[in-house]
Parts: sequence; C-alpha cells; structure tokens
Amino acid sequence: MSPITVKNNTYYSSPKIYKNESQFKSLLSNSTYDSVSDILEYLNENPGVPIRGLDPRIYNPNIINGLTLAGAIDPIELSIKGSSTEYLVPSNLNSDRYDQDHLDLVKKTLANFRFGENYAKWKLNDLTRFLESLLDRGYAGNATPIGTDYKNLELAGIVRVSPVSGDKHRFWMQKKDVIQDTLNVLKGSASVIKNNPNTQLQQMRNSVVSRMILSNNKNDTISDVTNALRKVQRGIN
Repeated sequence: MSPITVKNNTYYSSPKIYKNESQFKSLLSNSTYDSVSDILEYLNENPGVPIRGLDPRIYNPNIINGLTLAGAIDPIELSIKGSSTEYLVPSNLNSDRYDQDHLDLVKKTLANFRFGENYAKWKLNDLTRFLESLLDRGYAGNATPIGTDYKNLELAGIVRVSPVSGDKHRFWMQKKDVIQDTLNVLKGSASVIKNNPNTQLQQMRNSVVSRMILSNNKNDTISDVTNALRKVQRGIN
C-alpha cells in the first residue's frame, strides 16, 4: 500500500489507484475522505457506469473531474444516435500483462454494453449472463437495436452483427479475449485476468490488490486485502 500525506493526514491506497500523485493529493486536500472513497468503491462495484447513472447520493462532478485528472478513472465517451454520454472505467484495468490496444478495446466494449443495459430501446436485462451466453455459443441476441447501436464494436472487429428476421439482429463474437476480459471486469475483478503461467491464487491475488482501495487506516486497508486473499485461498484449497 502506498502512503499519501495531505494536510497532516495520512492515507493508504492501492498502488494502481492513480497515475498523477500531485493531482490526487490536490483532490484529497479539497474533498472529504468519505466523498472520494465512496465514489472509488462504487466504481469498483459498477465499472463502466454511465456518468448519468451514478448514485445521486455520491455523485460530485468536482470529484469525478479530480479523479480523472489524477488518472484514477478513464471516462469513455460514446456518441450513439446523436446522444453523447461518458462511461466511467477504473484506470487500474491497466496492467503490465496487457498491451494498451487490448485494454482500450475492453473499455470500449464495456462502455458499449453499458449503453445497451441503460439506454437501448430494448435493454440488456442481465449483462453478465448475456456475455456468458455470447462466450458459450459464439452468438447472442435477437433484437432491433443490435442492428443500429453497436457500430463502434463492429468497426473495432469485436463483434459482427447480422440480421435474423425482419429488423432484428444478432451479435456474432469476433474477439473472444476482449469479450472474456469484459466479463471478468463486470464480475468485479477490477483488473483483467488472462490465462498465463501464474497459479490461480496468484491471478486472484493480482485481481484483489488491483482494486481501487483508499483508506485513512493502514491496518484497515491491509486487512481488506488480506481477508479477501484468505477467502480466495480457502476456495482453492
């Protein structure tokens, strides 16, 4: 955990929580600890949430802007049918296990499907199950908006869209690794996991430690990670 001292107060954060320390310190010096940590935790649990969909009890445009300047979140702007919205993705998806192009595709995919979940004429009721189905079968969906609302994903080669009947369309998976990593993020990993020589426990350790953790108590922060790792280890053994 990385200590940060602001106005004689010491905070502890996950080492991947921000990219610009001076901007992050500036944010903490001008905001309450609770207001910043509440938004970070909300984004851990709801990666890719549209900015208009943030819980109004914690939404604060100044903090969102501060976290963006500090590099803690990456707003992904999508324009679909003339309507533009930003989707908030934790920047700690960035990992030395991935090239940036791949991560950009994961973020774009997450944002596009969040659009479908929140704003499409026929909404995706369970995004996690939808992506699981797409991965299992290689195709998913039977709806009109699929033919018009996902041009960004088609152009990026992540999915192919084809007509089914009438004006209804279907997704065909083209980049399985991108869809899989998008699903991993949705399931709460807050970091992308991919098959590699690491053991399952080490993969989960990377995932847990990559969560955006901010605390004003070092022991609490370490305890959060330690308890999570113990749960993971019990599940593996």
